[in-house]
Amino acid sequence: MKAWLLLVAAFLLWPGFSSQNECEEPNEIDFGEIVSTEKAKYLENDQVQYRCNPGYVLEGPEWIQCKGQEWTPRPPKCLVPCSITRQQLAAKNLFVFGNQRKARLIQSNQNLQFQCKEGYVLVVPSVRKCVDGSIDLPFCISGKIAVNMDSSG
Repeated sequence: MKAWLLLVAAFLLWPGFSSQNECEEPNEIDFGEIVSTEKAKYLENDQVQYRCNPGYVLEGPEWIQCKGQEWTPRPPKCLVPCSITRQQLAAKNLFVFGNQRKARLIQSNQNLQFQCKEGYVLVVPSVRKCVDGSIDLPFCISGKIAVNMDSSG
């Protein structure tokens, strides 16, 4: 009987044995957080939920799950908003559509339409998209140059 108990104890204490698969702590994400209750151990089928900080957009799954000692699918990413300053708009003779020239934040994947200051012509397209913190502002050229170019042809 003692030999049998020793055999069972050795098997249970063997480093490769686990009654349930465990996952390491789930990864933190930049500009976001895990909103599920933190646990000492994450077991098979446990789930965690992610959320981004205000102004950031979640790309990927809101929930991930512990499966076979791995988190699946991969944790999401929080996409950075685009910031546009008054100085950037003024330097390019731009307004946000509706003659607005104030600083603003635009969420990733959102579009914004621009127009030029009077006397300038917009180099198309006028609608630009924020992509993970980056937006290409359009150019405005002097309307006089544009008229001269059109009349010379």
